Amino acid sequence: MSVPSRRRRLGAGVAAFALLVAALIGLRWAAIETAERAWAATIAGGQVYMDARELARLIQLAVLAAGASWGMAQLYVVYRAIGSVQVPRRLGNIEIVEAVPQPLLLAVALALGLTYGLALTLGTGDWWLAAALAAHPPRFGSVDPVLEHDVGYYVGSLPWSVRLQNHALLASGSAVLLVGLLYAGIGALKFEGGRPVAGPHARTHLGTLLATLAMVMGWGALLDPAEVVAGAHGPLDQAALTVRLPGSTAVAVVSLLTAGLGLAWAWRPRPTGLRGAWMLLLITQLTAYYLGPGLVRMGRGNARGPEETALDAERGVFERRALGLDGLREGAVLPEFSSPAAAA
Repeated sequence: MSVPSRRRRLGAGVAAFALLVAALIGLRWAAIETAERAWAATIAGGQVYMDARELARLIQLAVLAAGASWGMAQLYVVYRAIGSVQVPRRLGNIEIVEAVPQPLLLAVALALGLTYGLALTLGTGDWWLAAALAAHPPRFGSVDPVLEHDVGYYVGSLPWSVRLQNHALLASGSAVLLVGLLYAGIGALKFEGGRPVAGPHARTHLGTLLATLAMVMGWGALLDPAEVVAGAHGPLDQAALTVRLPGSTAVAVVSLLTAGLGLAWAWRPRPTGLRGAWMLLLITQLTAYYLGPGLVRMGRGNARGPEETALDAERGVFERRALGLDGLREGAVLPEFSSPAAAA
């Protein structure tokens, strides 16, 4: 039997096996789906359950598609910068160098990009809950005394925005690291005197990614005041009011400047001010988020000002409302409930 004939038979066998596996998975899914729908039709509120499942699948599919597209796009752009890859091969007693076929190299790049993109989607299975709540956030009719947002914003919209920003930060930061290592590995990125030196292709790709990362960090700075008011970064005290809230604005401004310099480096060979801008951004974040509030708290000790006292009173009102105790007077005794087993 000739070699081409063997290859054709092997390919046909692999294709048949893949079709068989796909058919078994599809039949199993259809059986489970049919059983779920039949069960939901027998109970009250079953349609709500089915709608929630459909929304969960839609959100998961969108997240998977976004992650896979992001990962494969990054690796494909890196692949376009690779002229050829050569591997050693022994032919008898002679060692020769053979170029890897471009279609195989492209397939490997896309497979690695798909793996990277799918890895970014780990832990996103419960995103549909936050997305559903953010689509129709509750309205309580009460606003916080600092930013004057409705309390429903902190319950519905803010958690979803923070989750998206954190994921975007992970995706852009990991892409900068991965792509930078790949370009350095193929010799398209070098450092001379502490400054990055890259070819036009690598410079455009990396500069765009750095600008994206800076803008995502600026997005986080815009969300930070609401997170502080919500208590996500500790107590809302005088240090947070006088240092962290104004500091978030400074971080957003420096992030925008850094993003602009990253885009400028993407189209110009010399990274003018790029390294200094990133150092300034990191120092601004460290000062606004940690050092500044910490120094103020150390200087004040346990003393509390009138603004903090007023916030404590407001916090008590919101806590009672969240626990459903808004209609009860202070000091009221809640009724005791006993289980049927205890009563028996």
